[in-house]
Amino acid sequence: MNKGDPLHLSVRDVPGLEKVFTNAAETMQGGQITVNVDESIPFDRSYVNKFKVSSENKFGPLQFTFKVKEQDLLGKGISRYDLRLYHGVKEYSLQLLRVDHGYLYYIVTVPDMGNFVLGRVEVEEKAVVV
Repeated sequence: MNKGDPLHLSVRDVPGLEKVFTNAAETMQGGQITVNVDESIPFDRSYVNKFKVSSENKFGPLQFTFKVKEQDLLGKGISRYDLRLYHGVKEYSLQLLRVDHGYLYYIVTVPDMGNFVLGRVEVEEKAVVV
């Protein structure tokens, strides 16, 4: 791959994650990106999945496409607008692309690889004045 060449990946083994798009940040031969479920990632709220994206090579920003069944989200107490992608302590809002046959399609771009959680946004409790 030459620097700047695009790379499209279809993902099968991470629930909800459908595609990853990136490009080469350097010229490489035999580059590889690994995407795995990782339940050891700490997260204290409802979530769809936890996964790790890694590579020995350098790639540019990652664009994820998620496909999630809305009924599954609601079963976990997550509404379609309460879903976020967490990368360490950083929170990324998802853009809802479309709703099709009960599935929600989202897209989000992150700057680099690492550990990710597709989970529920933290809800701030509001103090009730009596």
